[in-house]
Amino acid sequence: MRRWRPRTEPAPVLWQCFCEKWLQISPRMTAGWWQAVQRSRWTRATALRSMVLCQAAVASEWQQIERAYQTALAPEALMAGIEDLVTERRLTRRDAVALEEAIFQRTGTDGHWKEV
Repeated sequence: MRRWRPRTEPAPVLWQCFCEKWLQISPRMTAGWWQAVQRSRWTRATALRSMVLCQAAVASEWQQIERAYQTALAPEALMAGIEDLVTERRLTRRDAVALEEAIFQRTGTDGHWKEV
């Protein structure tokens, strides 16, 4: 008998842009990461999902998106969330390492995003 799985929605445009344009990860990796975030029941992933969906729905000014980028989408927050997803078995270690490498490539020595 097949196991029922909840239907997952495609990643919001904000998430796609952040992952594919800023982190430069593939659309497949972007979709897989979003799917893991969607299915997670843990606090960090739930908070990230809520923030991304809220920003996608109501953000009308660049400052709102920039604030999210500096807090919920900060390197340290994303790394902690990725580790949670691995522990929760929503993301494979192989995919987690690939995501973490992409984050490291864009992170400065101070732990914040590099300037472009």
